[in-house]
Amino acid sequence: MNSLSTLCRRHRRLLLAAGYLLILAFAVMYLRVTISVPPEGDDKLTLNKWMFDFNRMSFWEYLWRDLGERLEYFTLHQVRFFPFHYPSAFSLLFFGNLTSYRLYIIAVTAAAGFLTSRVIAKLSRSNAMALGCFALGLALAPLYNEGMYSYYAVPQKALFWAMAGWLCLLRLEDTGHRRWGVAAGVLAFVSCGTYEIGYMYTVIAVVLWVVLRRSLKKGLLGCAPTLAGTAVALAFHLGCSRGTGSTGNALALNLPEIARVTVQQMAASIPFLNPLLQEQDPGVITGGDKLWPLLLGLVVGLALCFAAPRWKTRSKTLGGLALLGLALWAGPALLLACSERYQQPEAITWKWGYIPAAASSVGLALLLAALVALLAGALSRLPRVPGVLLRL
Repeated sequence: MNSLSTLCRRHRRLLLAAGYLLILAFAVMYLRVTISVPPEGDDKLTLNKWMFDFNRMSFWEYLWRDLGERLEYFTLHQVRFFPFHYPSAFSLLFFGNLTSYRLYIIAVTAAAGFLTSRVIAKLSRSNAMALGCFALGLALAPLYNEGMYSYYAVPQKALFWAMAGWLCLLRLEDTGHRRWGVAAGVLAFVSCGTYEIGYMYTVIAVVLWVVLRRSLKKGLLGCAPTLAGTAVALAFHLGCSRGTGSTGNALALNLPEIARVTVQQMAASIPFLNPLLQEQDPGVITGGDKLWPLLLGLVVGLALCFAAPRWKTRSKTLGGLALLGLALWAGPALLLACSERYQQPEAITWKWGYIPAAASSVGLALLLAALVALLAGALSRLPRVPGVLLRL
């Protein structure tokens, strides 16, 4: 037994990598049924446009045009500052058909979930907790919603860059090397330039660092690089809106509507709820396909109910992670709810959410994982029933 423990400690990183790959394999098999769902809405229009352009233009012509269009954001000739919104010309080389496009979306979702799990591992000092959150995040990914209306994974990419920036901030605290601060600022800028929820992730980062440092001043100094990168992106965004006379999404502080849209958008992050309300078939699901979510659930159960309590993560830390998960789940919904555009009655309803759902579900997964780990830890600390009482 001791030799087994020693072997596990010696090859801990290899075992951790194997765990992530195993979860990813289960998740790809589980989510691959989305490949059979026909594209709808902006996804369909965008795919058709990409395919048309790639058939009539050479790659280098398309690349040159793509760079020119992105430059327009920096010269303030666009309504909103989105230079990193669309996939690059190199990414489009792999979008030859719907299958590869859907696999790309699944891969970006998994990458965002992975980086979020590494942030969780840093905060909780528990790789078991990180693995459980990663598995649960992919199991809850609501990619079936609105007929796979994914908008080329823009929210997931914004979450990916934000979490990469948070990891750089944590690394900056550990090492003190300024290059990590520079990287954190650049990544925050890219996240905000990908989608507006990047600004919300910066707000959440400020709150998190203030709590970690237990001081407003120290917390602001700790996440100063992220604030700087966000400020630069915001300056470009305001410059674009000023040059065109429009912000793209006007602010509307209608409190009842904000409350309604926030709750309805959060509901869109719950898997299968939206297709159930719309009575849509998410794809061709066979009996064998139902095995994969069960395996994901088994991994979640083993990690959170048996492995996580052994790391003896404090209940206070798990409670903090639950609040962080709630913020990552509700934050993007709240940002949408403050927009006049999305407060319109037909924009977001109980049957129609919007695209941040797949990114917000990562926060929902963290909230649920922290609650499960809290319950498992509480049960593990209960006094054991004597054997004689069991026999009675």
